[in-house]
Amino acid sequence: AKAMKPSLPDLEAVAEKYYESLQEIAAQINGVYDYYHENEFLKDDFQRGKAAHPALLKAFKKFEAVNGEFAALLENYRDQAVLKDLELFKNDPERAFEYAVTDCGVKRSKIINALPAVDERKANPESMRLMVDEFEKCNSELYSKYSRGILTMKHFDAAHDFIEELRALLIRIEKKRPLTEEEKKNSRYAGWPIEGTPSRITFLYNQMVENPLLAK
Repeated sequence: AKAMKPSLPDLEAVAEKYYESLQEIAAQINGVYDYYHENEFLKDDFQRGKAAHPALLKAFKKFEAVNGEFAALLENYRDQAVLKDLELFKNDPERAFEYAVTDCGVKRSKIINALPAVDERKANPESMRLMVDEFEKCNSELYSKYSRGILTMKHFDAAHDFIEELRALLIRIEKKRPLTEEEKKNSRYAGWPIEGTPSRITFLYNQMVENPLLAK
């Protein structure tokens, strides 16, 4: 991959760390696979498993950090490519639909990228409110102009729910109503069914991505 053009040294460096962290996790898992597969833990009352746990946990935490860095960098490159597409479509009447779809995609990506900081109260929720308003306007215009020529409505259904869940999150922040311990627990394991949580919002974002708008 390094020999391919163009050269992307920052991405290549993080990709190497990503690969190395995956290899480390695999080594840790392989080290205890037979121990659990062959039920050897019954013989020592999980002593070997307990001893292996800290290293396995450390490997997963390292991967989590590298995975976040890798994902953010990939997202940045993707955004650059999308902005180039916008410029390409902008003044071409025959590509108005592609421009509108891409423009809405950029707006929803900004929302999802800002979501963690807003939810953790590290960013002003008003900035999120403005982004949601912009996306809602963009999505409404897209629907009014092109919905009759769309192959599937799943994208618009997910977009509607995406906006509603973002509003619910902002209301929760505005009213300083944190999740209850039970909601936190359910959000951790069930994730998306909990109203107004990042996991639910991310689920709906993925639904839009998985059901792209295609003209008939």
